[in-house]
Amino acid sequence: MEGGSLMKRLIAILFVGLFVFSISLTAQADNSALVALEGKVAALMGERSVQQDSVYHYSAVFAYSDNTAYWWTGLVIFNLSSSANTLMVGCFDTDGNAVAAGTFSLAANGSRADLLADFMTSGSISGRVSAISIFGTGDFIADRFVGNTEGGFGEIEKQATYY
Repeated sequence: MEGGSLMKRLIAILFVGLFVFSISLTAQADNSALVALEGKVAALMGERSVQQDSVYHYSAVFAYSDNTAYWWTGLVIFNLSSSANTLMVGCFDTDGNAVAAGTFSLAANGSRADLLADFMTSGSISGRVSAISIFGTGDFIADRFVGNTEGGFGEIEKQATYY
């Protein structure tokens, strides 16, 4: 009976170890995807590669945006940090290429609300984009709003994740 109990404990420890190991691999995979997105946006902005020494540590990614005569997209970003926060916003086409980007700063606990296109200082947005990424040096909350001229409206809020 004692040997069976020992075997159960070993199997349980093995499963817990594999679970913890898989969590760290998942976090690492997510981190590399965010760093790759950040690098594409930085390149569009004319900044050097940020792959290894990123100053940004927080990110929120929204899927899909429509920016046509009939549809509009807006963002509201609130700085959760008690100090100034530098943010970089990027838009991607369906092939994953950065097509528009911009950077700005928010004061401690400050916010900015604007149409998506007004956040951009490089590239341009025309029509649909497959993703909007926001990177910050500090923690933030972002809301993405989509509406149309007929009164349709939708909103998604995300708190940035640390990466």
